[in-house]
Amino acid sequence: MIRIQITTVLSTIFVVLYSFSGHAQINLLSSDMPSAGDTFRLSSALGGGGGGGGVPPDYLLTQTGANQVWDYTFLTSKSQSVDTFYSPLQTPLSYNFVFTNLILYPDNFADLAQRSTTIPTPPSGTGGGGFITISDAYDFIQSFSDQYAIVGNGFKLNDVPSANPFEGKDVLYEFPLNFQDNFSSSSSYQVLVPSFVEFYHRQVRTNVVDGWGKLYTPYGEWQNVLRVKSTIVANDSVLFLQGPFPFPISLPSTTTEYRWLAKNTGLPALHIITRESSGFGGGGSQTAVTAVQYLDSINPGTYQVDHTGIIETGKNGWMVFPNPAQDRLFVHANKVSNETIFIKDVFGRLLLNTVANGLETSIDISDLPSGIYTLEWNGKVAKWIKGQQ
Repeated sequence: MIRIQITTVLSTIFVVLYSFSGHAQINLLSSDMPSAGDTFRLSSALGGGGGGGGVPPDYLLTQTGANQVWDYTFLTSKSQSVDTFYSPLQTPLSYNFVFTNLILYPDNFADLAQRSTTIPTPPSGTGGGGFITISDAYDFIQSFSDQYAIVGNGFKLNDVPSANPFEGKDVLYEFPLNFQDNFSSSSSYQVLVPSFVEFYHRQVRTNVVDGWGKLYTPYGEWQNVLRVKSTIVANDSVLFLQGPFPFPISLPSTTTEYRWLAKNTGLPALHIITRESSGFGGGGSQTAVTAVQYLDSINPGTYQVDHTGIIETGKNGWMVFPNPAQDRLFVHANKVSNETIFIKDVFGRLLLNTVANGLETSIDISDLPSGIYTLEWNGKVAKWIKGQQ
């Protein structure tokens, strides 16, 4: 009897472990982050797809834990942008002098730069929103083996260049990044424009890897992702020196960012930001989604994915099939064309090219790893999936 019980227990453990091994979470390394020269196309879906008022419950943000399935196929692309990563040496000289200077600023040495859209400015109605402009803004990043962190920024404040090394680092990820990891960082910087403004930014970022599982977006299926939740508690202090009496403004804020990260994608497959208002102006404290972005392919709307496995680019265009594909992909046209067909990966990098051959062209894709790709031909784009072997 004891032998039977032990055998039963061992069999149960084996089944559980076998089942879990097929759906185990990944870990992420610095090699999964962007490199200088990488370009990503992002779709913005703020308010898209039944989100209504854009409050957090509409975006599945409370869905956490192991072996999740996040289905965001309801999102709709409202606009697109291209995010490019640069060497710091490609940025304006007044910036790269600071962030490539191991002698004067060793703690702020950066190996990546990215256009920034997060530089805080005073809102309209506070006395500063009407006459402060920010332009030519970059974030400077340390992408090292143990962490991925923003170490400073550079921007023009009313056309006056300012390179701003951080005191401390704004750490986005620590490597290896695993489910249930948690870590925090604090950073600050100041900008001083004589006879005009003194600006101070301080923040504490708290990160937790609060989930893993599958992710579905309008772009495609991500079989295994980690979700990183970051809460940023910040305070911006502005002292305007214009007029007979300087006046200070303090702008506290709480922002929560959700990033779904996959292997070898560089940027998050999906990135959602929420912000809690400070109640300025008597509006009361509220939390709302302020940004929704996901990795996408070029020119949304130029293709249509038919779940029967055929991608049609229009009644008078051409078709790509099957979808998903395994060893060969076929392109069928209504007329003979000798235009080149291009196969690109999620980063827009060219992997294969071939000249169309008659009305139907067969493309050998057997050497490509499983994943999401685009096919470009005759000025149009089709998105397709290489299935697992």
